[in-house]
Amino acid sequence: MLNWKCWLICAFWIFVAIADGKRTVHSPEVNPGCNNGLPCDEPWITYVKADGSNMSTLHHLWGAVGAPTMMVAVTNPNAKLNIVWDNLINGTSGSVDFVDDDDVQYAFGFVIPNMILFDDVNDTGTIDNVPEEKRISVPMSSFTWNLTEIVKTTGQEQGVVFETIEFNGTPLADGTKISIKVMVYGEDGRSSVLPHLIHTPNSGQFGIILDHLILNVTKETSNEEGAAPISGFSNPRWAMDLVLFSMEHRDFIEKGFQYETVKSLDDEYSPGVFNIDMITTNLSRVNSTGAYVQWRPVCYLTSDLDITYSTFPHVNTTFEELHYLDDSIKKSLAYAVFGEDIINSLVSTKSVIAFGQSKDGFYTGSNYTTWTLAYGIGSPPAESFSNTVILIISLGSGIPLLVFIMGGTYVGYRKLRGH
Repeated sequence: MLNWKCWLICAFWIFVAIADGKRTVHSPEVNPGCNNGLPCDEPWITYVKADGSNMSTLHHLWGAVGAPTMMVAVTNPNAKLNIVWDNLINGTSGSVDFVDDDDVQYAFGFVIPNMILFDDVNDTGTIDNVPEEKRISVPMSSFTWNLTEIVKTTGQEQGVVFETIEFNGTPLADGTKISIKVMVYGEDGRSSVLPHLIHTPNSGQFGIILDHLILNVTKETSNEEGAAPISGFSNPRWAMDLVLFSMEHRDFIEKGFQYETVKSLDDEYSPGVFNIDMITTNLSRVNSTGAYVQWRPVCYLTSDLDITYSTFPHVNTTFEELHYLDDSIKKSLAYAVFGEDIINSLVSTKSVIAFGQSKDGFYTGSNYTTWTLAYGIGSPPAESFSNTVILIISLGSGIPLLVFIMGGTYVGYRKLRGH
């Protein structure tokens, strides 16, 4: 457990990280240091370094083996990533760390240990009241992943795309896949794709696509009489477990992760969506030195990202403390970095995100669902009016006012002329 002196030092470094302004985002390194003879073709770890102008460096670490993991660590600029590859492949905790640094000053991330297929017989879109016999948990460790694309744009924006290629050792059918795209940004701005989430020099973006995800994961109890689109479920929807963790003082664990929804000023960037949802850590709310995830409450059902064909992400916000690590997490990058500290020292919690809403046709109505969230260090960025909207508002209020003034001036002038 962190003592108070260490905690103050950590808070200082986090503040420095947030105050760094623009960052130089380096190109992604895939499995850095992995030697021949090891399974280096699997996406064990993708590393993106983001250097600030002052005294901090952000290290973005992504891994797809075991359970997809996205995390960011704050260190001083001298810290170097160190991977003991034999230990990482064997699932040993502590196999990934940093050298030339006293300690990681702060870290935050999330893991997706399981997908959940459920039968939404009441067509609510939520999983909360669905009985266990109507749920099938699909461990992410059942999938084999491949890194299919390295997104290189500028020195302030880099990313990668992971895709599933096998399920339980069997190649997936053509067009059937889970796709994850992760980005890092080094400056303020917005994503170029809907729902155009805000990014900062201390943030990244995660997007997941469930594309024709028709899997044979039947239960005996779900093989009901009659046609069943997926695994015996006639009203199938997908959900996913989401484990969040942050390096914060456990004395405040009861004030750990909190959910909030905020009304947006307009829907200029995300047509038809006026809310912004977020989960923040305690430090993010207290002094803006923690971390957050932020998203628009919309899932698109086609690759066109059209609001006409969309549905809703239902997030369980009870945020119970995590006490157990399943096998998928123990095979993940998060475990390689922190091990049992995920539940013993870090502030960690579990949530479930279910994709769907009433009368959207269930998952099989489109066989496609995509959801995007932003994550980062500090406080969630706030929405503001764009220059275009400000100009329109100014013209809308300014022109009538100008007409009124000119009209009043003209009337006054005519009256003076009459005298």
